[in-house]
Amino acid sequence: MVNLNGKKAKIDYPCQWQYKLIGRFEELIKDDVKKFLNNKEYKIEVSNKSKKGKFISLNLFVTVQNEQARVKIFNQLSNSQVI
Repeated sequence: MVNLNGKKAKIDYPCQWQYKLIGRFEELIKDDVKKFLNNKEYKIEVSNKSKKGKFISLNLFVTVQNEQARVKIFNQLSNSQVI
């Protein structure tokens, strides 16, 4: 994250973090999230659907303990074949 001064923004951990997920199949996305987050508590909700219904976006909310955990989840989600 970068603020207007070009410096990295300070994040106070632990905190709730939101990830935006976009894919074609809601259930497959939810299955991947469940697999990646194991037993962590999280909330996932539909954010939007494309006009033709081909794509869906979801918001994932999860508490992260530190920068390493936040980035790890991001990388796992980024490497998903369905997101």
